[in-house]
Amino acid sequence: MVMVVAACTTQSSEDQESPPANEKVRIASYVNSGTGGDGALLSGAIQMTDDCVLVVADDGLYLPAFPEGSARIDSETLAFDDLLLGEGDEVGFGGSEKSREDFKQLEVEIPDECDVADRFWLVAGPE
Repeated sequence: MVMVVAACTTQSSEDQESPPANEKVRIASYVNSGTGGDGALLSGAIQMTDDCVLVVADDGLYLPAFPEGSARIDSETLAFDDLLLGEGDEVGFGGSEKSREDFKQLEVEIPDECDVADRFWLVAGPE
């Protein structure tokens, strides 16, 4: 179902406030089945541009998908597994690399803003 909503306003675009950062940055997520995964490690730097959390690694730009409810954006900080991570922070996420097709089969929720990465990472859940 597609719903279109239109509204009129007399307020100029200069007078409008942009939404807070935590409403703009999106996180890819998946329902954790609890079946485990391999113990690979994605190392790189957090990038919160293009309205999405990404990881810049030596071998490409990754879209990390976090177990549903395990990660959130507070202001301009990614909170995950008792860690607070900001733009440019170095990270190491356990989990496994997946293809775009794997993400589709696993029903990973990829916000439209996040469909810019060339590689995909399924982040292992916090222990």
